[in-house]
Amino acid sequence: MTKLLRRPRPLHTGVLLTGWKKVSLRKSWRFEDDWAVPETIHLATAYTHGLPLGEAARDLGLSRALQGIGITETIEDLQAFFVAAGIPADTNAQQRLTEGWVAATEAVQPISCTDPLTGLPTYEHLRRVLHDLYTSPGFNPDAFVIGRINLAPLPQGATLRWTILAELGQCCQEAFDNTGATLAYQRNTITVLMPRTNGNYARMISCHAALTRISYFPWDPAEITYERLPSEPTGLLSVLANSPHY
Repeated sequence: MTKLLRRPRPLHTGVLLTGWKKVSLRKSWRFEDDWAVPETIHLATAYTHGLPLGEAARDLGLSRALQGIGITETIEDLQAFFVAAGIPADTNAQQRLTEGWVAATEAVQPISCTDPLTGLPTYEHLRRVLHDLYTSPGFNPDAFVIGRINLAPLPQGATLRWTILAELGQCCQEAFDNTGATLAYQRNTITVLMPRTNGNYARMISCHAALTRISYFPWDPAEITYERLPSEPTGLLSVLANSPHY
């Protein structure tokens, strides 16, 4: 028989979900449209029914990893849940969330390094390329730069059709063909790890312009940003923290 847990106050599942989402968006969650998943409902329901949170938290960790959400943002989202529920952090739920995220990440990484919708490398592949560069003999971080084309957010609830994603990927591939650049698209951002040359800076601008000509594209690309690579691999954490994956 499942032992019910004592709760500090009664809370309706819908009220908890609304409060959780608000706290998470205020704290660190980046994109409102991809916050709600079935597993958020499962965790909120477990709490409001006085059930242990561990299994629901693990399922949420699995789901977030499969969404491409980084571990930092996933953990901070769970912290927002505790705040919204008005309870102390549940150590077991935190551990189970992390276990779920790691299990999903280890399961999906070997499958493919290519996103089937865009045809571009996955963000995880780009991350591995970054780490591999720093272990290469004679690697010079100043010879590379990370460029990002940050697209404006979609209207709430909207998603890009697969035909648009395919055309987006084609534009990017054509812009950086035979340049030594590694590209990835995730969560409204095109990330480009590229040799630091005038030609590649020009290609970023050309790619930006090409995206605006995609048929039925619902927005104009918002901005182009650049970030230099850190001198030491320990600085990669800050670079990855600025990415759409983390």
